[in-house]
Amino acid sequence: QMFEEALKWFRRSLQARRSLQQISPYILLDALNNISKLLLEEFSGDEESLKDCEKYLTEASHILSEITGHYYDRAVTKSCLAKLKMRKKNYFEAYQYDLEALSIIENKTQNADYMFEVLLHLAHLR
Repeated sequence: QMFEEALKWFRRSLQARRSLQQISPYILLDALNNISKLLLEEFSGDEESLKDCEKYLTEASHILSEITGHYYDRAVTKSCLAKLKMRKKNYFEAYQYDLEALSIIENKTQNADYMFEVLLHLAHLR
């Protein structure tokens, strides 16, 4: 119940941000990544949720391919892609995405908390 409510509000946030995307497309990244994380953590057994998650992460990846910087968002998107690939039992791609996320964190953001999360996920893949 609580997660469904959170998902509803994240989706509303995304919808509200869409009107500003012409000014700055990166404004969508937080909402896209937040929705993806929630879908992966709370609704991962649901095939439809995984399809939605993939759609949001594809959009986030497309935005990131057109802009520079935003390293934390890049790391989060890569990490979410790793979790999605793991749910789909594509472990090699999951491992690759996690390595990319780790590289971004180590070289660009030095975010210790998020580094721990990525390292933990990598440990599960090994």
